[in-house]
Amino acid sequence: MNDLILHHHAGSPFAEEARLMLGFMLALGHGRATAMSSTEALAVAAGAAALAPVAVQPGLGFEACQALTVTPTDHGMDPVAGTLVGLSGDEVVLARSDPRAGRVQVHFPRAGFQIKQEKQA
Repeated sequence: MNDLILHHHAGSPFAEEARLMLGFMLALGHGRATAMSSTEALAVAAGAAALAPVAVQPGLGFEACQALTVTPTDHGMDPVAGTLVGLSGDEVVLARSDPRAGRVQVHFPRAGFQIKQEKQA
């Protein structure tokens, strides 16, 4: 696969950039997966001490602490409700509370997802 990527870019003005990027990706690797049950995964989430720092960028149509839903536009179509804690051109982050997992932040890409203000009852 690596040779295919380099061959595809051979002769391109981006050949050197492709070679460097491939080197970075190979050095990063795939991480290490750890098999665990759903009960174990919930315990890990509930025991997490810190949440990733995120911020809501201004001018993107939503404000921090708004009640929102995020819904995939191409499959599933099940909305996820939460409080907006992070928003950029690439990502939306909702804070949610779950009795089993505790307070979590759910990260979604902006592409392929619809953001809506939650309807007030």
